[in-house]
Amino acid sequence: MSGVKSIFSSLSVCYERVQQEQNARGLTLASLACSVFCLTGCISFDSFIEGKCSSGAAPPEPAEYACSEAISNFLEDETHFDSFALVGESGVLMTWGASETPLNIASVRKSVISLLFGIAEEKGLIDIQATLASLEIDDQGRLTQQEKAATIEHLLQARSGVYLPAIGESDEMKKRKPDRGTHAPGEHWYYNNWDFNTLGRIFEQETNLSIGEATKRWLAEPLGMQTFCSEHVQYETSDATEMRMWRIHMSTEDLAQIAYLAVNSGASETRQVVPETWIERSMRAYSETDTQFFDRYGYLWWIDEDSGTIWADGSGGQFIVVDPANKLALVARNHTGGSIPAYMWYATAQNKSNQKRRPATAIELLQIARECRE
Repeated sequence: MSGVKSIFSSLSVCYERVQQEQNARGLTLASLACSVFCLTGCISFDSFIEGKCSSGAAPPEPAEYACSEAISNFLEDETHFDSFALVGESGVLMTWGASETPLNIASVRKSVISLLFGIAEEKGLIDIQATLASLEIDDQGRLTQQEKAATIEHLLQARSGVYLPAIGESDEMKKRKPDRGTHAPGEHWYYNNWDFNTLGRIFEQETNLSIGEATKRWLAEPLGMQTFCSEHVQYETSDATEMRMWRIHMSTEDLAQIAYLAVNSGASETRQVVPETWIERSMRAYSETDTQFFDRYGYLWWIDEDSGTIWADGSGGQFIVVDPANKLALVARNHTGGSIPAYMWYATAQNKSNQKRRPATAIELLQIARECRE
């Protein structure tokens, strides 16, 4: 009964949003119904995100920040972000908007699991030089000997050379995907959801922890996150692949604690949470990229050399932007839903306001914070 109630609740939210979008997109209820029910017929999903969990003592409340008014005004007038947080060496400097609501972090999930791999390596649970063959990883019996030679490190770098179907691929990703066998492991960078989803499988296999439980124990509890629950990681499956896609839902306030780790070399205010060496290795450039906004890629982190920033970037406007030189980071979020069906609706019905959720807008926010320090 609760599942049925959740579905109707989600459809009610979608109906309200469709009414708001109809003028801009010409979206109809018929197209919504087709999208939702076709998608749910092809992909299975878990229950909706509900409630929140406290993970110990909360981080200190931000002290009054000199530039909070200027940043809040810019957020209100010049962006369509729904929540925001700014982080400095001393911790969280300010939050704005619906910062306590757990939301789908989209591809920011990849940067989060990068931190988990760093912790797992330090614990001796994972060797990132292990190959798919040694880990006994296959996908419906289709991997070739060349593909099985890919290492965990290759997957972290998006250089596996495995070009199989994957859940969560955009049309652009499919268009850019090389033919199978074109590149050996380590030869070529391609932003590959097969790599990212397979990392989730490997992590859970080697640590005997779910991604949700590891995030709770290794990140949420040491950092004092206030909303994250292990159940806030959901999975999608498909007949096209054995590799489940895992989605993480997290509030902006909790993501700000992740951003703080990036600014502070992996340390919280009281302990080293992620090895400092892993932060340096994972945010180092291993590949040149051909994307519009970023020019390098690390271990699941984007790098923009022009602005001197490191990014976790998720669809629909989900950003962590790290400015190592100025010891600043920001989290900027758009509300793309608290469940997989809600996110699918959002992805189908994005509107023109997305231009105010682009990386360039996040950089403008960062520039205001930089000028505050001068």
